[in-house]
Amino acid sequence: MSIETECPSCGRMLKVADSAAGQERDCPGCGQPVEIPEPVYEAELADDAEAAGGAPRRPCPVCGEMIVASAAVCRFCGEVFDESIAGHSRERSAEALAQEKQDSQTSLLLLITGIIGCFSPILAIYGIVFLSKRSHDFPRKGLAIAGTVLHCLWSVFLIYYLSQGGNF
Repeated sequence: MSIETECPSCGRMLKVADSAAGQERDCPGCGQPVEIPEPVYEAELADDAEAAGGAPRRPCPVCGEMIVASAAVCRFCGEVFDESIAGHSRERSAEALAQEKQDSQTSLLLLITGIIGCFSPILAIYGIVFLSKRSHDFPRKGLAIAGTVLHCLWSVFLIYYLSQGGNF
């Protein structure tokens, strides 16, 4: 088995042998020292204590399934019992979820306002900046691209219209 941990400096995921537990290793990405945590054991499915090799068991406080007493994560419901693991993963996932929701809503608004054509010059610039700052994929990225293109087209139309003195 191996232990997976994240470098606190650069965020790179590291995978090391179990024998490295409790030691400090240098991150291959940034060279900063990374403390290797003890391995996390998931709960095992067993009908009785004998099937699990006599390991002491306890019920999971969330789902009630019987798990190994030393388990850090319930294999049935995914509840994390080790606070050092739980706080970090919850914090990151909450931030990622909020950012994903905001990106998705912004994409939809760019498309809708692009179809209507309101505030096109301003939103064309905003859409270009919004997309250039997000090199990664996110939900509804295609809608953001389509909305930005529509705003650019509306802006060109507006410039043409105004250059003709407001007449066609």
